[in-house]
Amino acid sequence: MRKEKTAILGIGLGAIALVLHRYLPSSIMEGWYGNGFFRVARIVLDYTFGLLPIPGTYLLIVLLLFFLGRKLVVGKFSEWRLGKSLLRLVGCLGWIVFAFYVLWGFNYGRASVTDRLSWSKEKLDKATLVAMAETHLAALSELRADLPIEDYFGETAHWQENIRRDAYPLARKLGYKVPGRHLRAREWKPVGLLLRWGTAGFYNPLTGECNIDGGLHDLQKPYVIAHEYFHGLGVTGEGDCNFLAYILCHNSSDPFIRYSGELGFWRYLRSAMYRNSPPAFSEVIKKSLPAIEADIKAIDIQMDKFPDIAPRMRDKVYDTYLKSNKIEEGMASYGTVVGMVLNWKRNGEKL
Repeated sequence: MRKEKTAILGIGLGAIALVLHRYLPSSIMEGWYGNGFFRVARIVLDYTFGLLPIPGTYLLIVLLLFFLGRKLVVGKFSEWRLGKSLLRLVGCLGWIVFAFYVLWGFNYGRASVTDRLSWSKEKLDKATLVAMAETHLAALSELRADLPIEDYFGETAHWQENIRRDAYPLARKLGYKVPGRHLRAREWKPVGLLLRWGTAGFYNPLTGECNIDGGLHDLQKPYVIAHEYFHGLGVTGEGDCNFLAYILCHNSSDPFIRYSGELGFWRYLRSAMYRNSPPAFSEVIKKSLPAIEADIKAIDIQMDKFPDIAPRMRDKVYDTYLKSNKIEEGMASYGTVVGMVLNWKRNGEKL
């Protein structure tokens, strides 16, 4: 009976969390949650899971498998009757939903990065897109020409230290005032486990850790780490995290981090240009350095090692998840970074 009461409590708390997420205004979420409870949660997670030598997500998976295995091996058959099993399963999901929103998910109810900026926001037409691509490619070429990128490979710990140092002041400028001395990006093994599901990384609200796939090319890692760090600091929008990750990399004192960010943004920019004007895309690409094209090819070859599993179903599920959490663009939000960077540059590269 105690287990059934726990399940019912989990269902109730999960439902309450969903109602609060749906109806509480952003001002309340910003005050009592973003500048209140989330700060406390961040500290607790930093000094527990953040201090572990292994990804905390691994520990949660092991504990879950142990719990299920114990039930299957030593549990009484009567405890696994259909009704009770379904109740406990739903109750478990309720507890997870409750923990997700309490530890991080209520950040979805706060104002987005776009709403925090006082810029004039202009639309991105074809001519502007092409001009932006040419300017960015010229800067990218200049950066790449003097960069022996292979000398920087394998320095994940160094990248993390620099990115962590730069992420907090940038986030604080926009009102994300949370601590995070031990916020870490963990590399997942076996490699490709995340990439096969179409994601380079994710933030786990239950452990407070950023996670990236160990199969990523080193050229991608700094930009992806920066993206996940901003999730860890309370930024929810995928386009918002792409944008802040780009600014962090763009302003970094580390030339490899800077190049990773510029190259990551270039891949978004060239995709947008190809979709809008294939002829213009072909003309601009002709001006690209062979070294840059070789870097992009190396990334593509690395990604091809891990083909997607059920991409249509995955995209539909994730798109629905984002839209249900007030990210109206869904998966298309990733690409909004192009327009955000355009307006950032037009406003003097100031936040």
